[in-house]
Amino acid sequence: MAKTSKKAPPRKPVKARGALPTPRVAPRRRPRVVWYRRRWTQVLAALVLVGMIAGTASVALAARKRGEERKDQLEEINKFDRAAQLLQSPLQPVVQSMNEAPQSFQIGLMTAEDFQAQTDTWIAEFRKLDQGLRKRKIPAGMRGLEEARASMVQGTVIYIDAAKQFKVAALIPDQTGRDLALQNGNALISHATAVYGMGQRTLAKEKQRLGAKLPEGQENPLTGPIPLPEENPPPPPPPEFPAPPEGAQPIPEELPAP
Repeated sequence: MAKTSKKAPPRKPVKARGALPTPRVAPRRRPRVVWYRRRWTQVLAALVLVGMIAGTASVALAARKRGEERKDQLEEINKFDRAAQLLQSPLQPVVQSMNEAPQSFQIGLMTAEDFQAQTDTWIAEFRKLDQGLRKRKIPAGMRGLEEARASMVQGTVIYIDAAKQFKVAALIPDQTGRDLALQNGNALISHATAVYGMGQRTLAKEKQRLGAKLPEGQENPLTGPIPLPEENPPPPPPPEFPAPPEGAQPIPEELPAP
């Protein structure tokens, strides 16, 4: 049997004398990027910019919407004011008569029949004002205008009560009871003037709040003292019912809702 030859193990390489060591290559590093050039920073900045633009646009749209709403509200207030002035225009001589006729009747310059006929006229005229104010529609959310109308309607109703009190005085034969009824009527007129004036004052404040410039002479009532009714006042001066604007057309009555 033939003998097999064995391979000799590989020999380790022998460095030559004076050979340089094998160079070691350092691991490759990623280049350092400045923070404001990093991707996440740019994305975040873009999101912030978009948010600022959207917020500015939203604020501008909201301001524009508020401006349009204020303009619409002011138009509604002016519309109500014009209607109220037209309704009030026939009442200046009526209130003047209410302040003068009771005194004439009290001292005997007017008969009870004539005085009673005048009270019927007063009641009819103030009922027209009351019905006209009640029929005016007010948009929802206009609380100030609602309060103004409520005060004006309440003052009108008190004027009607004053006229009714004078009518009762015309039917009382006793001088003492007649004088007391006339005194009560004068007190009601004073109260009605104060309440109705509060409605006019509220209306002027709403105009001023919405940026309207008040006519000359209407700024003082907003800063002056509020008139207060008295228990036994003297015959009060008639209230100031401003005349309607020149060229103003009568406003048609609104039809009742079906």
